[in-house]
Amino acid sequence: NNTINITNTFKKITACLGYEDYHMALRTLEENLADSGDRISGDEEELEAVVDTSDIVTKVESLIDEEEEEASTSADADSSGGELRINLAVELALCTLYSDEAKLDVEDPASGEREERCMILYSESRQLQLALNMLPDGGKKIKMKLWDIRVEDTDQSVMELGVQRILSHKQLANEEAEFVTKLQGTASAIPVRRAITLDLPQPMMLVEVDMNKAGDMAVTSKMNETHLVVSWGFINNIITFFTVSPYKTEAPPVDDVTVAITNNATTPDSDTATPDTTPATTTTSTLQVTLAVNNPELVFLSNHTNWKTQALLLRTGVEVKLNQRGDQTVLQVKVERVTMFICQYFFRLSSIYLLLKPCDIIMLYSKTEGEKENVDLNISDLIFNISPESLNVM
Repeated sequence: NNTINITNTFKKITACLGYEDYHMALRTLEENLADSGDRISGDEEELEAVVDTSDIVTKVESLIDEEEEEASTSADADSSGGELRINLAVELALCTLYSDEAKLDVEDPASGEREERCMILYSESRQLQLALNMLPDGGKKIKMKLWDIRVEDTDQSVMELGVQRILSHKQLANEEAEFVTKLQGTASAIPVRRAITLDLPQPMMLVEVDMNKAGDMAVTSKMNETHLVVSWGFINNIITFFTVSPYKTEAPPVDDVTVAITNNATTPDSDTATPDTTPATTTTSTLQVTLAVNNPELVFLSNHTNWKTQALLLRTGVEVKLNQRGDQTVLQVKVERVTMFICQYFFRLSSIYLLLKPCDIIMLYSKTEGEKENVDLNISDLIFNISPESLNVM
């Protein structure tokens, strides 16, 4: 068997995307696709003539039969053929999103140059590894490893006095907390330190996809030691960036859409048409999804524009398993040792208050053909420690 290997390593990839640039490109693409659709739909009489031409239909059917025979022969030949392996690696990937609404003189962290645009997101991805295997039997295997990813909220109100780091590894978050603790009383704002290299025992994110020729798919995903700060303002900025267009789009006329659908749905006359009594053959594929989130930290800030803010800190472990085959679905969700704390965010390593003692949550959902949906939810004892301070933070 022959095996083809394709390997490449990118030292650094930098992407800068502006709000207006993104939507201009999206609008241009949509308009071009719409124009191509208009060119395809011609005059009604011409379409009917093409549909009613039995000779063309006969030739097309014969061509389809020939292509199916060739595809079957080719599949048999490929089963004894070689394997294609593609391995890509990116040592450092930088991504910046800009909002063109506010024109501010800021420094671009990717290039070091100052531009009159307002950043809303900056991210760094380190040691990204992607492997794709095309197997001789028609199956595919995809594996992705991401060792370190960091996301920052670069809104101007946050950059001055707030908490910028949104997503990072717990090791980096703890090192920054220790750094802030040493500066206590000597700093009015906390600068984000980007020149920190982590020696991690395992990747932050791992995704594996296994597909066979029959359509069965198994997806496994793991996230390790993730520190996530939930900022609703940041989430709203990102959603607005990708979903709210600065351009007004007009819906196509209803008549045009109706004509296109009517023409394409042209069928032979009822006198000559014969009903198709051949039973439809359906293939039942299997989908298996496994998601594991190991030792994450989820942080809810009282005020993300102030680095001295109070926070709710949630620590837990999550495991999700989904099995789906035809109309049968089984979903199991385990949330183990859910623990909640109250703390001053950057001083959480030295001073922290227990709000919720460890508890477990298990949810089981099942659905089978012809039966009702079943949901079982089990929650262990919930024990809260309530204080005026905790109520103020919540």
